Amino acid sequence: MLNHIVMWKIKEDVVDKEKIKLDIANGLEGLFGKIKELKEIKVERFAKKGSTHDIILFVKVENEEALLNYATNPLHIEVIEKYIKPFVYDRVCIDF
Repeated sequence: MLNHIVMWKIKEDVVDKEKIKLDIANGLEGLFGKIKELKEIKVERFAKKGSTHDIILFVKVENEEALLNYATNPLHIEVIEKYIKPFVYDRVCIDF
């Protein structure tokens, strides 16, 4: 099993950060059952005080090929283009 974690910082000029976090969470978690490679997907919107990032994605897939298929799936790309790219400025990714 491969764990994929992504953390984002919301841009400072975003007026309603909580709404953006909720949109990101709903968009990504809504992919479960639609993208067959996803074994688990969860978004944490409430980072601990002092955290370096605002929102965290946890994904479980079988292997690197499944992760690539998930990442390039048009449904995933749609969520990225609509809810993430316009509102975040930093991304950290960890796979293990």
